[in-house]
Amino acid sequence: MFSPDVAREGVPHIAVVVTDGDSEDSVATAHQADLAREDGIHVFAVGVGHNIKPSELVSIASTPDDVFQVDNYNLLERIKDMLAERACEGESLHRYTGDRAIAS
Repeated sequence: MFSPDVAREGVPHIAVVVTDGDSEDSVATAHQADLAREDGIHVFAVGVGHNIKPSELVSIASTPDDVFQVDNYNLLERIKDMLAERACEGESLHRYTGDRAIAS
């Protein structure tokens, strides 16, 4: 994903995982996220829907502050700027309900 052939040096390596938050193998999912973090990739987890397992999102994300949730895929458009801001400046908003962002 971030091989030396394509990744620029001196810039953050960031991955955004968009998921329904209920993988078939949560242990393997967490392991793959661990490997990404070990490679220096900062991972954000975005859960979509109402059946999200928050613990799984936390196991994917680099930190609990890097977890976002939206109620449906249409709301991804509304959080993209917040996610970009968080990735660049460290600010965090966790859940977007359609009207406002709230901490989960």
